[in-house]
Amino acid sequence: MEPKRIQRKRAKGWRKPDNTVIVDRASRWGNPYKVTENLPADEAVRMYRADLMAGGLSFTVEDVRRGQPGCRKGQNNRENQR
Repeated sequence: MEPKRIQRKRAKGWRKPDNTVIVDRASRWGNPYKVTENLPADEAVRMYRADLMAGGLSFTVEDVRRGQPGCRKGQNNRENQR
């Protein structure tokens, strides 16, 4: 099953669906490199990926694989299917 993108809303009464992982700059999974005039998006992504692969972030590649950021927990996640 493919991950499903959930658009967060500011509407009164809106709630995040159950078993959904938030992936944004403020979350654990967010890219710490802010895109600026001096740092284009592709370079920010490259730096984030390099840090992730080198173990320079507060989480590892395995954490990403287990947590399945960007999709509902349980989709494509063997730990939640047990």
